[in-house]
Amino acid sequence: MTLNLTDITEAFDLMDDDIHYIYDRQTQEVQLQGADDLNLDEDALLDDDDWDEADDDRYVALPSQFDIDDYQIMADFIAQLPAGEAQNALDRSIQGRGAFRFFQDTLPRFDLEDTWYHYRDEAYRTIARDWCQENNIAYHEESAK
Repeated sequence: MTLNLTDITEAFDLMDDDIHYIYDRQTQEVQLQGADDLNLDEDALLDDDDWDEADDDRYVALPSQFDIDDYQIMADFIAQLPAGEAQNALDRSIQGRGAFRFFQDTLPRFDLEDTWYHYRDEAYRTIARDWCQENNIAYHEESAK
């Protein structure tokens, strides 16, 4: 059995300061860790004591939101666009405070939402592939539909 890259990339979408994910080599599943504010089965989560006692080789932390540079992914997306109004407006949108919101608000003006999400998803898949390879985790990718 191999890990589906989609399980990892979906976890990337859901991460924040309080929510992170691990991969359990024994069950071969991605598991949520740190869900204080969510209505989840808390017994299914590893607490700090269990983590310390767990076999260090069993659990592997997925890249955190701090390991994934979403700002750089946005900047790279903008850089690969053709020169022009869309590229200029998106470049301005990521300057200063509120960059992520301004970027998201600017995309529809140029009908680039689907293009952006495809680009970001591919960047996430690349990060997931690299993480699997670095941690010797067998993976597979679902074929495009």
